Amino acid sequence: MLVGPGLPRSVLAFAACATLRAVKLWQNLWLLVAVIWGVVAALQVGTILAFADESEAGKALQPALLGVAVPVLLYAAGWAWERVASRKKPKD
Repeated sequence: MLVGPGLPRSVLAFAACATLRAVKLWQNLWLLVAVIWGVVAALQVGTILAFADESEAGKALQPALLGVAVPVLLYAAGWAWERVASRKKPKD
Protein backbone atom coordinates (compact mmCIF):
# COMPACT_ATOMS: atom_id res chain seq x y z
CA MET A 1 0.00 0.00 0.00
CA LEU A 2 1.41 3.38 -0.98
CA VAL A 3 1.31 6.24 1.49
CA GLY A 4 2.32 9.83 0.94
CA PRO A 5 4.45 10.67 -2.07
CA GLY A 6 4.67 7.14 -3.45
CA LEU A 7 6.40 5.50 -0.48
CA PRO A 8 5.22 2.16 0.82
CA ARG A 9 3.93 2.11 4.39
CA SER A 10 6.73 -0.22 5.50
CA VAL A 11 9.37 2.33 4.45
CA LEU A 12 7.67 5.07 6.45
CA ALA A 13 7.31 2.77 9.46
CA PHE A 14 10.98 1.86 9.26
CA ALA A 15 11.99 5.51 9.05
CA ALA A 16 9.87 6.37 12.09
CA CYS A 17 11.31 3.43 14.01
CA ALA A 18 14.86 4.40 13.09
CA THR A 19 14.19 7.94 14.25
CA LEU A 20 12.97 6.67 17.61
CA ARG A 21 16.04 4.47 17.93
CA ALA A 22 18.29 7.48 17.35
CA VAL A 23 16.73 9.24 20.36
CA LYS A 24 18.21 8.32 23.72
CA LEU A 25 16.17 6.41 26.29
CA TRP A 26 15.91 9.33 28.68
CA GLN A 27 14.49 11.47 25.87
CA ASN A 28 11.83 8.87 25.08
CA LEU A 29 10.89 8.65 28.75
CA TRP A 30 10.90 12.44 29.03
CA LEU A 31 8.53 12.68 26.08
CA LEU A 32 6.16 10.16 27.67
CA VAL A 33 6.19 11.93 31.04
CA ALA A 34 5.87 15.38 29.42
CA VAL A 35 2.80 14.36 27.43
CA ILE A 36 1.12 12.83 30.48
CA TRP A 37 2.07 15.86 32.59
CA GLY A 38 0.68 18.23 29.95
CA VAL A 39 -2.61 16.35 29.65
CA VAL A 40 -3.11 16.29 33.41
CA ALA A 41 -2.28 20.00 33.67
CA ALA A 42 -4.71 20.80 30.85
CA LEU A 43 -7.43 18.80 32.60
CA GLN A 44 -6.76 20.70 35.83
CA VAL A 45 -6.91 24.06 34.06
CA GLY A 46 -10.09 23.08 32.24
CA THR A 47 -11.73 21.91 35.44
CA ILE A 48 -10.80 25.09 37.29
CA LEU A 49 -12.06 27.30 34.47
CA ALA A 50 -15.26 25.30 34.07
CA PHE A 51 -16.31 25.15 37.71
CA ALA A 52 -14.68 28.16 39.40
CA ASP A 53 -16.30 31.52 39.82
CA GLU A 54 -15.00 34.43 37.79
CA SER A 55 -13.03 35.68 40.77
CA GLU A 56 -11.29 32.29 41.16
CA ALA A 57 -10.36 31.84 37.49
CA GLY A 58 -6.86 33.11 38.25
CA LYS A 59 -6.17 29.87 40.11
CA ALA A 60 -5.82 28.17 36.72
CA LEU A 61 -2.60 30.05 36.06
CA GLN A 62 -0.46 27.94 38.41
CA PRO A 63 -1.28 24.54 36.82
CA ALA A 64 -0.87 26.07 33.36
CA LEU A 65 2.59 27.40 34.19
CA LEU A 66 3.63 24.17 35.91
CA GLY A 67 2.34 22.19 32.93
CA VAL A 68 4.91 23.94 30.75
CA ALA A 69 7.75 24.67 33.20
CA VAL A 70 8.22 21.20 34.73
CA PRO A 71 8.82 19.33 31.43
CA VAL A 72 11.21 22.07 30.28
CA LEU A 73 13.17 21.89 33.53
CA LEU A 74 13.26 18.08 33.41
CA TYR A 75 14.61 18.15 29.86
CA ALA A 76 17.25 20.69 30.86
CA ALA A 77 18.27 18.50 33.81
CA GLY A 78 18.51 15.42 31.57
CA TRP A 79 20.52 17.29 29.00
CA ALA A 80 22.89 18.63 31.65
CA TRP A 81 23.27 15.17 33.20
CA GLU A 82 24.11 13.72 29.78
CA ARG A 83 26.73 16.43 29.18
CA VAL A 84 28.37 15.83 32.56
CA ALA A 85 28.29 12.04 32.16
CA SER A 86 29.78 12.19 28.65
CA ARG A 87 32.73 14.27 29.89
CA LYS A 88 33.61 11.65 32.49
CA LYS A 89 33.73 8.79 29.96
CA PRO A 90 37.15 8.07 28.53
CA LYS A 91 37.01 8.04 24.75
CA ASP A 92 38.67 5.02 23.16
